[in-house]
Order: sequence, then structure tokens, then C-alpha cells
Amino acid sequence: MINIGHGCPKLRELDISYCYEISHESLALIGRHCPNLKILKRNLMNWLDPSQHVIVPTEYLNACPQDGDSDAAAIGKFMPQLLHLELRFSKLSAKGLALISERCLNLEYLDLSGCANVTSRDIANATSNLKNLINIKKPNFYIPRSVFHTDRVLMNFILPFVECSNLQVLSIKSSPNVTDDSMINIGHGCPKLRELDISYCYEISHESLALIGRHCPNLKILKRNLMNWLDPSQHVIVPTEYLNACPQDGDSDAAAIGKFMPQLLHLELRFSKLSAKGLALISERCLNLEYLDLSGCANVTSRDIANATSNLKNLINIKKPNFYIPRSVFHTDRYGHWRLYDERFQTDVFRI
Repeated sequence: MINIGHGCPKLRELDISYCYEISHESLALIGRHCPNLKILKRNLMNWLDPSQHVIVPTEYLNACPQDGDSDAAAIGKFMPQLLHLELRFSKLSAKGLALISERCLNLEYLDLSGCANVTSRDIANATSNLKNLINIKKPNFYIPRSVFHTDRVLMNFILPFVECSNLQVLSIKSSPNVTDDSMINIGHGCPKLRELDISYCYEISHESLALIGRHCPNLKILKRNLMNWLDPSQHVIVPTEYLNACPQDGDSDAAAIGKFMPQLLHLELRFSKLSAKGLALISERCLNLEYLDLSGCANVTSRDIANATSNLKNLINIKKPNFYIPRSVFHTDRYGHWRLYDERFQTDVFRI
């Protein structure tokens, strides 16, 4: 890295992800000699789930321990000009994050996916002064309710977004403590929002979708995916009590989306329980849709989807349920089994 630092003074983008033998000293050197650096990618492997990097010798990873806060200190001190920073699965703490946010005031993109040593509150506090930040990716782990004791504490996470009037991309997926009351602040505080991911947030209802739609006219991308309710074994780490206490009304969501978000281009509704009626409400109003993900939506058939999307002239990518649905799921009338027999063979599962 010494040769790169001294030999590439005009460097604007550097990706040293998964390079475990590069330390914070190299970051400091690069920062001192490459004043034009705008993009730094310093992602690490998922140390929370070692099974995801089985091809990398454990000896190598263990021999090169990464000090997240030392990296953060070097970045903050020597790279204040950064606009884009990726630190996926860094072990930095709240202290390290503060060192970055206090100096890198021009940051527009910050990826903290997998940074398990910082909380949502740490992130909110550290980024509240980053006025140019338009895209932030947070750890997105399931946080037990017991972590939060009152709504007042939860507000410490949400309220800083009120001051991010330039925020355009927000991902708060897998945040069980974010509620409709929390979303009010986001709706009123982020009028320039273009992309919103509220997947797996079961305490956010259709009322929040309506509010966001009314106050965020620039919203183009909405991700409202739910967990696989057809196979509960796929969400064993999430308490069943939480899921059962927050039933999702797919058609109410669809009605809010159709009425208040007609400008959408990209919509994800994986494992929504919307019916053909709900899908029709979306397709009748969101005429500019280019991408629609209905994976796992067991209450709509291929025929329903074909009928509803026939007027979406800009649609270029659609993901259908694509699974066999047992007869027992349907409460058919006397002749309903003939309809089911006819429609089950229309799914892409049987495409050759």
C-alpha cells in the first residue's frame, strides 16, 4: 500500500474489501497522499456467521484481527473529503463511528451493514450532523423488544431523521420497534425520500404507507416484504408472539400504495397476503411500475397477476409466487377444485 499511496496521488476510489493484512496504518497513508479520494470500500467478511466464508482459511482471518475503531480514527483524521464509505461487518464501536461523523461531514453514502457493535441509537446520534447524507445502510439485525424500555428511547433513533431533509434512501428493515408513530417523523422530515425499505417491520401499518405517500412525492422505490408465513421454520429467530401480535392486511397496504404512491417505479411485496382485489388497486393507479415482486404472495394466482398487470405498459420485471400451493390452503366451494386445478398449472414452477 505504500507504493499505491505514493504512486497514485489522483486516486478517487479505492476498494480494499476483505484484505485482512491491510491495517489502519495503510488507511492513514492513503489519506495523506490521496487528497482526491472520494470513495472508500473497506468491507469485511461476516464474522457473525462463519459459515458464509468457508473458503477462507480461519487461520488467515484470526492472524489478522481488525481494529474497527483504529480504522475509523484513520478515516476520520485523514479522509475528511470522503463522499462514499462502506464498512460492512466492521467491528467499530460508537466511538469509532463518532470519529468518522465528526470529520467526514460531506458523506452522502454510508454502509454499516453487519456492524453489530453499534446500535440504531449510536447511528442516529453520530449521523445527525451529516446534512448531505442521502443513503445509509444500517446493521438490520433483529432487536428484541426488551432492548427498548419506552417510546421516548425509541424516538432517539427516529427523531434525528427529521433534520435529514435531504435524505433520499432509507432502510429500516427488520426494526421491530419502529411503529406508525415513529413513521410520522420520517414522513414529515424527509420530503425528498426516493427509496424506502420497511421490510419485516410488522408494527408499521397501511396508515404509515398513506402518510409516506402524501408527504414524499418523490418516492420511486418501496420495499414492503414480509417473512415467509407459509414456512415458519424460515424465521425461527423472530418471536412468534411478535408476528401474531401484528397481523398484516395486504389489501389495506395495497389500497394505500395505489392511492398515495402512484409515482412508484419499483415495488416489492414478498409474502404479502394481498388478494386479487388488492393487486388490482395497485395496478390501476401505479401505471409507471417497472419492477414488481410478488414472490410468496399465495393469495393471488397467475391469472390474477396477468389480469392486473395487463395495463402496466412499462413493466419489465415481475417476480411471481412460483410455488405449488396445497389444496388445503383454499376453502373452495363445490366447484372450486376445478378452478384450482386449472390455475395451479399456470405458475412458473412448471415452465420448461
